[in-house]
Amino acid sequence: MEQATRYTVTLFLAAPGTPLNSGGSSLRGHMYFQTTAGEEAHSYGFAPPRLPPGDAAAGVQYAEVVHDDADEHRDPYYSRTLEISEEHYGCLRDFAEEPAEFGFDVDRPATINRCSDFVWAALHYAGLHSQPAPLDGGSDLGEFAVLFNLPEIQCIATPFPASVLNGEQHHPMPEREAELHREGGRPSDEPPPSPMEAAGTLLDPSHPDHRLFAQLIQKVAELDAAHGRTFDDTSQRISASLLVLAKQNNLSRVDHVLLSRPTKSSHEAESIFIVQGDRDDPGHRRASIATEVAAQTDVADSLRASPPAEVPKLLTRAEADARTVVPFTRGVRLDKAGRIVDVTFEAPVVVDPQMSWLKLGLRMQGADQKPVSDAADRLRRGAFQTRIRLERVDGSTPVPMPLSRSSDDGRGWQKLPPDGRVERLFQDSVDTYPLEQAGLLSQDMFYEVLQIADAGLIDPGRYRVTVDVVEDRPEFEGMQAEFIAAYYSIGKK
Repeated sequence: MEQATRYTVTLFLAAPGTPLNSGGSSLRGHMYFQTTAGEEAHSYGFAPPRLPPGDAAAGVQYAEVVHDDADEHRDPYYSRTLEISEEHYGCLRDFAEEPAEFGFDVDRPATINRCSDFVWAALHYAGLHSQPAPLDGGSDLGEFAVLFNLPEIQCIATPFPASVLNGEQHHPMPEREAELHREGGRPSDEPPPSPMEAAGTLLDPSHPDHRLFAQLIQKVAELDAAHGRTFDDTSQRISASLLVLAKQNNLSRVDHVLLSRPTKSSHEAESIFIVQGDRDDPGHRRASIATEVAAQTDVADSLRASPPAEVPKLLTRAEADARTVVPFTRGVRLDKAGRIVDVTFEAPVVVDPQMSWLKLGLRMQGADQKPVSDAADRLRRGAFQTRIRLERVDGSTPVPMPLSRSSDDGRGWQKLPPDGRVERLFQDSVDTYPLEQAGLLSQDMFYEVLQIADAGLIDPGRYRVTVDVVEDRPEFEGMQAEFIAAYYSIGKK
């Protein structure tokens, strides 16, 4: 029986300095996308004609649709893949092939027509995003402007939330400044670094302050939109100032950014507030700064004043095996039949219920990506069978918890049978930030996560999970694997 064709779109963000396979590197970074229909792939970007390394452009440049970005950009810093419908696929390709026919202005100079405008307009036409240009800041967003699209990309709702084709990938930020230093400084025709360049590493998911900074960028952008403004240089300065304010006041996240209301002694918007928690809850935490100060303080000055970020220490295997709160891992052997996991653990209180989707699976890890990917692929293809059981154990008697897994076509969910038997493993992903904060993830290692089962949105409490390997699998002897229990924010789906 012939399998139905499946469709995807992958959104890419290449940071400034990303190497190009044809030579040289991306000067300003780039946003582009690729569609697939089965094995057939098509890449689409919007950029001026690419010049040979060392050649300079003459006169005003105009952008055009290019089809080789996916092949040209080596290890782009971020990508997100979504399974989409055939209709989505058709709309994306129709728009990308002839954007002018759908109202996209292709006749503006390349300095105004941004690559991200093209991608967002395509997503909007296909019905995958509500706004044609969510970050309408023109070229004033600075050198790292393209990376400001990351929070918005992560917020796109997935048409098929349970699809095994959905996923994210990160690569390290390119060592651009080191390369420029070795080459004797910046090229003479390159503009001086924008203030946002100082914050470039904060936009890298490996930076300890990335999550907080990304929250602030998004909240400031929402505040701008509510007041009819676009995200611009002032918004950058405010975001950086609020990062310092949040760290100085020990706020671990920012749920609201608000402007002060007028009083007898002050004008409207005289101060800007950051709030952790529900703003109607008397127990919320907040801090404020004069709006004028936040708007005028240079980004670089703010970052110099920012308390240093603490990088959590990576736990040893013994330390990780002693951890009994989500997220946690356990070293396991996969070659012998029998019980490999028996852990009683705590599911902590989470502020946002959408962040408490519990995933239970296996994680491969290693210093080199290919062996890790190969090991995960062997397990996926090898019909590795397990039995899993999850119980809530903080009452008088254990209460079995329902578990599910991805359906065989990867597009939906199916409940596990009463005996908890799982016939195969699926590629999966979990939130990396809590793992890093718990000392269970290193930016120097590569990881692959495979789904055994999902527990869904679970309540705080005490639980017990057991996992058994159904049969001996000697071919998996020595495989570096661990059981993982971790959360996934369903708002990302």
